[in-house]
Amino acid sequence: MSGTDGPATTAGGAGGARFASFAGGLGLVWVGVYVGLIISEGDNEVGVTILFAGLVGAASLACLAARGTSPRVRRGLLCAATVAFTSIGFLGILSIGMPLLIAAVLAAVAWSRAGG
Repeated sequence: MSGTDGPATTAGGAGGARFASFAGGLGLVWVGVYVGLIISEGDNEVGVTILFAGLVGAASLACLAARGTSPRVRRGLLCAATVAFTSIGFLGILSIGMPLLIAAVLAAVAWSRAGG
């Protein structure tokens, strides 16, 4: 990597960017799997599904958006994503929770390495 790769290459930021990418990717993949399962089962809990999907999607996008921003904004986005993934992970512990808790740990590691 060259020195012109942006804020993700500064003081531990590369590791944080990697963890943020993994957390965001895991969240987006898992929301797709979850919505697909709910649709295939013909479940009538569409409102709950949309709520979970929206919150997980927002947390995932926060992780992905944190990659190219200033350290201060990155820390805020990763903090919000960590809280969201953790909250939703515990709420859905019996169905989709465990992968979301893994994403929360990855987001927390990225948050701790974000600097600023």
